[in-house]
Amino acid sequence: MKHILMSLWVSIAVFGITLKAQEIYPERNGVKNVHSNYHAFTHATIHPSSSKIIEDATLLIHKGKVVAVGKNLKTPKNCVVHNYKGKHIYPSFIDLFSNYGIPPKKKPQKTNQKNIKSSRLKKGLTTGIKPYAPK
Repeated sequence: MKHILMSLWVSIAVFGITLKAQEIYPERNGVKNVHSNYHAFTHATIHPSSSKIIEDATLLIHKGKVVAVGKNLKTPKNCVVHNYKGKHIYPSFIDLFSNYGIPPKKKPQKTNQKNIKSSRLKKGLTTGIKPYAPK
């Protein structure tokens, strides 16, 4: 009888360990998006590359990836349509670590330290503060 209860207890413990009540290490933090809808951004000016511009075009996205770009695209049934009239879209074109299009920094002009020190000494200024002279 003890062996039967002990084996039953062990089997319940092993079975309970194998069950997953919740995901311990999720693939991403935050709320999961279980919807697999398409998103269509319509009537936008789309820049698919640096030299190509498509006016009044549609961008179709599914699960965070660009599916199609162009004019007169057919949208699927489960599609969420966003009207982006008058707006510009740059799909997969912007690199956060790029300095493309950013003007270079202006380098500060080098100053001659000897001339600055000598002019301060002539004026009686060594640190930029007038020396204290009692009256």
